[in-house]
Amino acid sequence: MITKETDIAGILNAGLGLKLAESIRIKETEKTYPIKTNIWDNWLPFAFRAFKIIQKKSEGESTEIRSFASIGTSNGADAIGAMHAFPELEKIVLTDFSKEALQVAEENVKKHLGNRILFTRYGSLTKPLDELKLDLIYENLPNIPDGKNINKGYKMASRYDKKILEHIEVPKEIDKHLLGVHYALLMGSKDFLTKNGSIICSIGGRVPYKLIKNMVESAGYKCKLLVMGFKVQTEPWEIDDGYAKAELGEIKFNFYRYNKVVKLLNLRKEKIIGEISPKVIEEKLMPYKISAKEAWEEYLKNNYSKFGHLVYIIRAMKK
Repeated sequence: MITKETDIAGILNAGLGLKLAESIRIKETEKTYPIKTNIWDNWLPFAFRAFKIIQKKSEGESTEIRSFASIGTSNGADAIGAMHAFPELEKIVLTDFSKEALQVAEENVKKHLGNRILFTRYGSLTKPLDELKLDLIYENLPNIPDGKNINKGYKMASRYDKKILEHIEVPKEIDKHLLGVHYALLMGSKDFLTKNGSIICSIGGRVPYKLIKNMVESAGYKCKLLVMGFKVQTEPWEIDDGYAKAELGEIKFNFYRYNKVVKLLNLRKEKIIGEISPKVIEEKLMPYKISAKEAWEEYLKNNYSKFGHLVYIIRAMKK
Protein backbone atom coordinates (compact mmCIF):
# COMPACT_ATOMS: atom_id res chain seq x y z
CA MET A 1 0.00 0.00 0.00
CA ILE A 2 1.37 3.41 -1.00
CA THR A 3 1.70 5.77 1.98
CA LYS A 4 2.91 9.30 2.49
CA GLU A 5 2.99 11.87 5.29
CA THR A 6 1.28 15.24 5.01
CA ASP A 7 1.60 18.28 7.28
CA ILE A 8 -1.84 19.71 8.17
CA ALA A 9 -0.58 22.49 10.48
CA GLY A 10 -1.29 25.10 7.79
CA ILE A 11 -4.88 23.91 7.46
CA LEU A 12 -5.36 23.98 11.25
CA ASN A 13 -3.88 27.48 11.44
CA ALA A 14 -6.04 28.79 8.59
CA GLY A 15 -9.30 27.28 9.79
CA LEU A 16 -8.94 27.72 13.54
CA GLY A 17 -6.89 30.91 13.56
CA LEU A 18 -3.99 29.21 15.33
CA LYS A 19 -0.27 29.93 15.13
CA LEU A 20 1.14 26.43 15.29
CA ALA A 21 4.85 26.54 14.51
CA GLU A 22 5.44 22.80 14.62
CA SER A 23 4.24 20.40 11.95
CA ILE A 24 1.20 18.19 12.48
CA ARG A 25 1.86 15.23 10.25
CA ILE A 26 -0.70 12.62 9.26
CA LYS A 27 -0.44 9.44 7.25
CA GLU A 28 -2.26 9.15 3.92
CA THR A 29 -2.79 6.15 1.66
CA GLU A 30 -4.62 5.47 -1.60
CA LYS A 31 -7.61 4.47 0.58
CA THR A 32 -7.96 7.93 2.19
CA TYR A 33 -9.30 11.08 0.57
CA PRO A 34 -6.22 13.11 -0.43
CA ILE A 35 -5.22 16.35 1.30
CA LYS A 36 -4.72 19.05 -1.33
CA THR A 37 -1.56 21.20 -1.45
CA ASN A 38 -3.49 24.49 -1.56
CA ILE A 39 -5.10 24.98 1.85
CA TRP A 40 -8.48 26.27 0.66
CA ASP A 41 -8.85 23.52 -1.95
CA ASN A 42 -9.72 21.28 1.03
CA TRP A 43 -12.98 21.03 2.96
CA LEU A 44 -11.21 21.04 6.31
CA PRO A 45 -10.46 24.77 6.77
CA PHE A 46 -14.14 25.60 6.23
CA ALA A 47 -15.16 22.96 8.78
CA PHE A 48 -12.51 24.11 11.26
CA ARG A 49 -13.77 27.68 11.00
CA ALA A 50 -17.22 26.37 11.94
CA PHE A 51 -15.68 24.52 14.92
CA LYS A 52 -14.11 27.79 16.05
CA ILE A 53 -17.47 29.58 15.86
CA ILE A 54 -19.14 26.86 17.93
CA GLN A 55 -16.39 26.95 20.56
CA LYS A 56 -16.69 30.72 20.94
CA LYS A 57 -20.43 30.37 21.46
CA SER A 58 -20.08 27.48 23.90
CA GLU A 59 -17.87 29.64 26.13
CA GLY A 60 -20.97 31.70 26.89
CA GLU A 61 -23.31 28.73 27.16
CA SER A 62 -23.73 25.96 29.70
CA THR A 63 -22.95 23.27 27.12
CA GLU A 64 -19.36 22.40 26.30
CA ILE A 65 -18.28 20.08 23.50
CA ARG A 66 -17.02 17.06 25.44
CA SER A 67 -17.86 14.34 22.89
CA PHE A 68 -17.32 14.47 19.13
CA ALA A 69 -17.90 12.04 16.26
CA SER A 70 -16.66 12.19 12.71
CA ILE A 71 -18.89 10.20 10.37
CA GLY A 72 -16.85 9.00 7.39
CA THR A 73 -13.59 10.37 8.75
CA SER A 74 -11.21 8.99 6.09
CA ASN A 75 -7.79 10.10 7.43
CA GLY A 76 -8.89 11.44 10.84
CA ALA A 77 -7.77 15.04 10.17
CA ASP A 78 -11.24 16.37 11.07
CA ALA A 79 -10.97 14.83 14.55
CA ILE A 80 -7.49 16.33 15.03
CA GLY A 81 -9.03 19.70 14.21
CA ALA A 82 -11.78 19.09 16.77
CA MET A 83 -9.15 18.34 19.44
CA HIS A 84 -7.52 21.70 18.77
CA ALA A 85 -10.87 23.54 18.62
CA PHE A 86 -12.48 22.07 21.73
CA PRO A 87 -10.03 21.89 24.66
CA GLU A 88 -12.64 20.26 26.91
CA LEU A 89 -13.07 17.30 24.53
CA GLU A 90 -13.05 13.95 26.36
CA LYS A 91 -14.45 11.43 23.87
CA ILE A 92 -13.80 11.06 20.13
CA VAL A 93 -15.54 8.67 17.75
CA LEU A 94 -14.27 7.84 14.26
CA THR A 95 -16.40 5.97 11.73
CA ASP A 96 -15.90 4.99 8.11
CA PHE A 97 -17.15 2.34 5.69
CA SER A 98 -13.59 1.64 4.62
CA LYS A 99 -11.76 -0.55 7.13
CA GLU A 100 -8.43 0.44 5.62
CA ALA A 101 -9.16 4.16 5.92
CA LEU A 102 -10.39 3.70 9.49
CA GLN A 103 -7.14 2.04 10.48
CA VAL A 104 -5.18 4.98 9.06
CA ALA A 105 -7.45 7.48 10.85
CA GLU A 106 -7.01 5.65 14.16
CA GLU A 107 -3.23 5.73 13.77
CA ASN A 108 -3.24 9.44 12.96
CA VAL A 109 -5.54 10.46 15.81
CA LYS A 110 -3.79 8.36 18.46
CA LYS A 111 -0.66 10.49 18.03
CA HIS A 112 -2.57 13.50 19.35
CA LEU A 113 -5.07 11.81 21.65
CA GLY A 114 -3.57 12.64 25.06
CA ASN A 115 -5.91 11.45 27.81
CA ARG A 116 -9.02 11.45 25.62
CA ILE A 117 -10.99 8.27 24.91
CA LEU A 118 -11.09 7.08 21.30
CA PHE A 119 -13.71 4.82 19.71
CA THR A 120 -13.28 3.55 16.14
CA ARG A 121 -16.36 2.04 14.54
CA TYR A 122 -16.71 0.51 11.08
CA GLY A 123 -19.91 1.07 9.11
CA SER A 124 -22.17 3.54 7.27
CA LEU A 125 -24.05 6.58 8.55
CA THR A 126 -25.13 6.22 12.20
CA LYS A 127 -25.12 2.42 12.43
CA PRO A 128 -21.69 2.29 14.09
CA LEU A 129 -22.66 4.72 16.88
CA ASP A 130 -24.53 2.06 18.83
CA GLU A 131 -25.20 3.31 22.41
CA LEU A 132 -23.05 6.47 22.24
CA LYS A 133 -24.29 9.96 23.17
CA LEU A 134 -22.57 12.90 21.50
CA ASP A 135 -22.42 16.68 21.84
CA LEU A 136 -21.29 17.19 18.26
CA ILE A 137 -21.44 15.03 15.14
CA TYR A 138 -19.52 16.13 12.04
CA GLU A 139 -20.17 14.86 8.52
CA ASN A 140 -18.86 15.58 5.04
CA LEU A 141 -20.54 12.70 3.27
CA PRO A 142 -20.42 11.72 -0.43
CA ASN A 143 -23.22 12.89 -2.70
CA ILE A 144 -22.89 10.82 -5.86
CA PRO A 145 -24.56 7.39 -5.89
CA ASP A 146 -22.47 4.75 -7.62
CA GLY A 147 -22.22 1.17 -6.43
CA LYS A 148 -19.84 -0.04 -9.15
CA ASN A 149 -16.46 1.35 -8.13
CA ILE A 150 -17.18 1.76 -4.43
CA ASN A 151 -14.12 -0.21 -3.30
CA LYS A 152 -11.53 1.54 -5.47
CA GLY A 153 -9.29 3.73 -3.36
CA TYR A 154 -10.31 7.19 -2.25
CA LYS A 155 -13.26 7.16 -4.71
CA MET A 156 -15.16 5.79 -1.73
CA ALA A 157 -14.98 9.32 -0.30
CA SER A 158 -16.84 10.82 -3.28
CA ARG A 159 -19.43 8.15 -4.01
CA TYR A 160 -21.75 6.03 -1.93
CA ASP A 161 -23.36 2.68 -2.44
CA LYS A 162 -27.08 3.13 -3.23
CA LYS A 163 -27.88 0.19 -0.96
CA ILE A 164 -27.33 2.25 2.20
CA LEU A 165 -30.50 4.25 1.43
CA GLU A 166 -32.69 1.27 0.47
CA HIS A 167 -34.61 1.22 3.76
CA ILE A 168 -34.72 5.00 4.29
CA GLU A 169 -37.61 7.10 3.01
CA VAL A 170 -35.87 10.10 1.43
CA PRO A 171 -38.16 12.84 0.03
CA LYS A 172 -38.02 12.88 -3.78
CA GLU A 173 -36.78 16.46 -4.09
CA ILE A 174 -33.91 15.77 -1.70
CA ASP A 175 -33.02 12.51 -3.43
CA LYS A 176 -33.05 14.04 -6.93
CA HIS A 177 -30.66 16.75 -5.77
CA LEU A 178 -28.26 14.13 -4.36
CA LEU A 179 -28.72 15.12 -0.72
CA GLY A 180 -30.15 11.79 0.39
CA VAL A 181 -27.15 10.69 2.44
CA HIS A 182 -27.13 13.96 4.41
CA TYR A 183 -30.86 13.58 5.09
CA ALA A 184 -30.42 9.98 6.21
CA LEU A 185 -27.63 11.01 8.59
CA LEU A 186 -29.80 13.77 10.07
CA MET A 187 -32.76 11.43 10.56
CA GLY A 188 -30.63 8.72 12.10
CA SER A 189 -28.65 10.92 14.49
CA LYS A 190 -31.39 12.07 16.86
CA ASP A 191 -31.02 9.18 19.30
CA PHE A 192 -27.26 9.69 19.51
CA LEU A 193 -27.24 13.38 20.40
CA THR A 194 -27.11 14.73 23.93
CA LYS A 195 -29.83 17.13 25.08
CA ASN A 196 -28.11 20.14 23.48
CA GLY A 197 -26.27 18.13 20.84
CA SER A 198 -25.99 19.18 17.21
CA ILE A 199 -24.70 18.09 13.81
CA ILE A 200 -22.28 19.91 11.54
CA CYS A 201 -22.98 19.21 7.87
CA SER A 202 -20.42 20.16 5.21
CA ILE A 203 -22.41 20.43 1.99
CA GLY A 204 -21.34 21.63 -1.44
CA GLY A 205 -23.59 24.44 -2.62
CA ARG A 206 -24.22 22.86 -5.99
CA VAL A 207 -27.88 23.24 -5.09
CA PRO A 208 -29.63 26.38 -3.76
CA TYR A 209 -29.17 27.04 -0.06
CA LYS A 210 -32.95 27.16 0.39
CA LEU A 211 -33.15 23.48 -0.52
CA ILE A 212 -30.46 22.59 2.02
CA LYS A 213 -32.21 24.61 4.74
CA ASN A 214 -35.55 22.95 3.93
CA MET A 215 -33.89 19.53 4.13
CA VAL A 216 -32.48 20.22 7.60
CA GLU A 217 -35.80 21.57 8.88
CA SER A 218 -37.84 18.75 7.34
CA ALA A 219 -35.58 16.32 9.23
CA GLY A 220 -36.70 18.00 12.46
CA TYR A 221 -33.85 20.40 13.25
CA LYS A 222 -33.24 24.12 13.46
CA CYS A 223 -30.83 25.19 10.73
CA LYS A 224 -27.96 27.62 11.35
CA LEU A 225 -25.51 28.59 8.60
CA LEU A 226 -22.09 28.87 10.25
CA VAL A 227 -19.77 29.31 7.29
CA MET A 228 -20.28 30.10 3.62
CA GLY A 229 -17.34 29.82 1.26
CA PHE A 230 -16.21 29.13 -2.27
CA LYS A 231 -14.11 26.13 -3.24
CA VAL A 232 -12.52 24.85 -6.44
CA GLN A 233 -14.03 21.61 -7.70
CA THR A 234 -11.32 19.04 -7.17
CA GLU A 235 -11.31 15.68 -8.99
CA PRO A 236 -13.48 17.08 -11.84
CA TRP A 237 -12.92 13.84 -13.79
CA GLU A 238 -14.86 12.08 -11.00
CA ILE A 239 -17.31 14.67 -9.72
CA ASP A 240 -18.43 16.63 -12.81
CA ASP A 241 -19.36 13.48 -14.71
CA GLY A 242 -21.36 12.13 -11.75
CA TYR A 243 -23.36 15.33 -11.37
CA ALA A 244 -23.86 15.65 -15.13
CA LYS A 245 -25.44 12.19 -15.24
CA ALA A 246 -27.78 13.19 -12.39
CA GLU A 247 -29.11 16.21 -14.29
CA LEU A 248 -32.43 14.79 -15.40
CA GLY A 249 -35.43 16.85 -16.48
CA GLU A 250 -35.46 20.14 -14.59
CA ILE A 251 -32.75 19.08 -12.14
CA LYS A 252 -29.62 21.22 -12.55
CA PHE A 253 -26.52 21.58 -10.37
CA ASN A 254 -24.71 24.85 -9.84
CA PHE A 255 -21.09 25.17 -10.85
CA TYR A 256 -19.29 28.48 -11.34
CA ARG A 257 -16.33 29.73 -13.31
CA TYR A 258 -13.72 29.64 -10.58
CA ASN A 259 -11.37 32.49 -11.51
CA LYS A 260 -14.25 34.86 -12.31
CA VAL A 261 -15.88 34.31 -8.90
CA VAL A 262 -12.60 34.59 -6.97
CA LYS A 263 -11.99 37.96 -8.65
CA LEU A 264 -15.57 39.17 -8.22
CA LEU A 265 -15.67 38.37 -4.48
CA ASN A 266 -12.03 39.35 -3.92
CA LEU A 267 -11.26 35.97 -2.40
CA ARG A 268 -7.49 36.01 -2.22
CA LYS A 269 -5.97 33.36 0.06
CA GLU A 270 -8.97 32.76 2.30
CA LYS A 271 -12.05 31.53 0.47
CA ILE A 272 -14.66 32.32 3.15
CA ILE A 273 -17.45 34.68 2.12
CA GLY A 274 -18.34 37.36 4.66
CA GLU A 275 -21.61 38.46 6.20
CA ILE A 276 -24.04 38.22 3.29
CA SER A 277 -27.07 36.03 2.68
CA PRO A 278 -26.80 32.90 0.51
CA LYS A 279 -29.64 34.20 -1.66
CA VAL A 280 -27.75 37.42 -2.43
CA ILE A 281 -24.56 35.48 -3.22
CA GLU A 282 -26.38 33.02 -5.48
CA GLU A 283 -27.91 35.95 -7.37
CA LYS A 284 -24.57 37.77 -7.56
CA LEU A 285 -22.83 34.73 -9.05
CA MET A 286 -25.58 34.07 -11.63
CA PRO A 287 -23.55 35.42 -14.63
CA TYR A 288 -20.83 32.82 -13.94
CA LYS A 289 -23.10 29.86 -13.25
CA ILE A 290 -23.07 26.78 -15.49
CA SER A 291 -24.67 23.37 -15.19
CA ALA A 292 -22.82 20.16 -14.40
CA LYS A 293 -23.26 18.99 -18.00
CA GLU A 294 -21.76 22.24 -19.31
CA ALA A 295 -18.86 22.00 -16.85
CA TRP A 296 -18.21 18.38 -17.85
CA GLU A 297 -18.31 19.15 -21.58
CA GLU A 298 -15.89 22.05 -21.14
CA TYR A 299 -13.56 19.93 -19.04
CA LEU A 300 -13.47 17.21 -21.73
CA LYS A 301 -12.45 19.83 -24.29
CA ASN A 302 -9.91 21.50 -22.01
CA ASN A 303 -8.58 19.73 -18.92
CA TYR A 304 -7.34 23.06 -17.58
CA SER A 305 -10.88 24.41 -17.24
CA LYS A 306 -11.45 25.39 -13.62
CA PHE A 307 -14.83 25.42 -11.91
CA GLY A 308 -15.93 25.91 -8.34
CA HIS A 309 -18.95 25.64 -6.09
CA LEU A 310 -20.26 27.31 -2.96
CA VAL A 311 -19.63 25.68 0.42
CA TYR A 312 -22.21 25.62 3.19
CA ILE A 313 -21.24 24.51 6.70
CA ILE A 314 -24.55 23.99 8.49
CA ARG A 315 -25.31 23.41 12.14
CA ALA A 316 -28.42 21.29 12.65
CA MET A 317 -29.73 21.75 16.21
CA LYS A 318 -32.36 19.65 17.92
CA LYS A 319 -35.67 21.47 18.26
